[in-house]
Amino acid sequence: MGARQMSAPPPGDLGTTLSYTFFMENPTPSFEDYLRAKAGLDTRSLHAATWQVFVNRLRSSAKLRILEVGAGIGTMIERLFCAGALGSCAYWALEPQAVLLSQAGLRVQNLVRDFPQTASEVVFYPLARDWQTYAQQPPPQPFDAVIAHAFVDLVDAPAFLDSLALVLRPGGLVYLSLIFDGLTQWFPSLPADDILMSRYHTDMAGVVFNGQRSGPRSGRLLWNRALETGYKVLSIGPSDWVITTQASTSDRTVQLWLLETIAQVLGKDATEWIDTRRRQAQEGQLGLRVSHLDLLLEYP
Repeated sequence: MGARQMSAPPPGDLGTTLSYTFFMENPTPSFEDYLRAKAGLDTRSLHAATWQVFVNRLRSSAKLRILEVGAGIGTMIERLFCAGALGSCAYWALEPQAVLLSQAGLRVQNLVRDFPQTASEVVFYPLARDWQTYAQQPPPQPFDAVIAHAFVDLVDAPAFLDSLALVLRPGGLVYLSLIFDGLTQWFPSLPADDILMSRYHTDMAGVVFNGQRSGPRSGRLLWNRALETGYKVLSIGPSDWVITTQASTSDRTVQLWLLETIAQVLGKDATEWIDTRRRQAQEGQLGLRVSHLDLLLEYP
């Protein structure tokens, strides 16, 4: 995208995300719809203390090189920008799905348009690659910070942490947010909840890419691996999704997308349960809690 002049508003605890109105036209949302819908939920779920430590460390440094793995549609760079965390820096957005990466580029353009005054300069580099491919050809210069948001449960989490040695400078930061930590809970409860969610979580730890997913064990595996390999744990804390029965349209979209994902995993055996939960979500009568951890590390 090249150099962009961007300014940061006064920082807050979690920053202020730009407003995106989402209207659910289809009861089965697409993955891109889901990513848009969950942006606000993710922001309010982040562990505030861990986020603030990360933001403060970024603010105190100049000319940073930042890599985000699994950048999606660019919601994390927007959060960082709106929190006043990005000064003069180069930001690489690694995302294998080109359609999502193009949305990230448009989001950056909107930030430039909406904040024309010059207070910082962010150079945005979109990279349409997956992590496995990228890690085989590490950059000539190491990064000062690596970010992975809602990503590491999709891969072998300890192996991913080990592979960051290829791209990080000594003392570099690793911010891992919304790491799934083994609980998907629906309200009101139904008799089949425990057994169906156990099956769903077991599937999450199946084979993906060229290795194993850590799935529901990701949070605890990463924390242990960080301690074993000499990372300094700067901050850690829960970042659970909590959606009440008074859910917004966007939150209901998240519920429906998650239910469709579960339906694909469980098949016909769960049809009655899925139909009940889908109806509850559409009628605004479904609550949800999903456990996550946020982890901020310093590379030794």
